[in-house]
Amino acid sequence: MAATSNPNWICCKAAATALEAEAMEKLVGAYHMTPWREAFALGCGGSPSVILAILAAGLLAILVGVWLYRKRGQRQADVLREWLRREASLSRQYRELFENANDAFLIFEPVTALILDVNRRACNMYDTNRNELTGSNFKELIQNERSYEEEMRRLRERQEAAGFCVAHK
Repeated sequence: MAATSNPNWICCKAAATALEAEAMEKLVGAYHMTPWREAFALGCGGSPSVILAILAAGLLAILVGVWLYRKRGQRQADVLREWLRREASLSRQYRELFENANDAFLIFEPVTALILDVNRRACNMYDTNRNELTGSNFKELIQNERSYEEEMRRLRERQEAAGFCVAHK
């Protein structure tokens, strides 16, 4: 890097000759340009129309970036809406299968034996309504509590959810 006698100017050419440095010093001295102004003027030709074109291109790039970002967000929202729609559809299908099954189903919490949900067949079998069965204790509905405890122990050892049968009242 060659420096000229003007303290405001640093010539950035790696192989600047003395003549080039002298010409640059005269140019800088004639227009009283700071190094920042000189670098900007050299980079864009110094013309106001070129500066406006650069600013317009920058603004256009920002607008395109915002548009692409919003487009991407819209696609993600569309995917999420479709996923939720499918989940709701599957939930309705499973609920219909559960409700219309020919077997009685009682879903209960294994530790407390609290009944969480029942299907229509279970309501018919116990000759009661859903509200009375839901929230009651499953152990009240079975004949042999020891067989229930045995089944629950077996399920805990295998650490898997599975159905089992016990004799009911």
